[in-house]
Amino acid sequence: MTPDHFPSLFCKEMSVGYANGIRVMSMTHTGEPGFMLYIPIEYALHVYNEVMSVGQKYGIRNAGYYALRSLRIEKFFAFWGQDINNLTTPLECGRESRVK
Repeated sequence: MTPDHFPSLFCKEMSVGYANGIRVMSMTHTGEPGFMLYIPIEYALHVYNEVMSVGQKYGIRNAGYYALRSLRIEKFFAFWGQDINNLTTPLECGRESRVK
């Protein structure tokens, strides 16, 4: 999948192995290029195994929550209720570029 065929913030339904109806979005919560997969629960283990198998030649590895969270914080991808709330203005948290 290349940016030409799967641009940022794009979403489409795909199949992975024998699993159909996988919704794939070209975005992450880390600020790095990547994908989010929304998988019907009955296919979750199969899709995980397929992705890990194909990804071996690219050096795919599992990452823990705190590692992913540190990337998110580094890029300031704020989570509502955790990093910002209704008492925080965009100016107070460096998000003025996100509002008009």
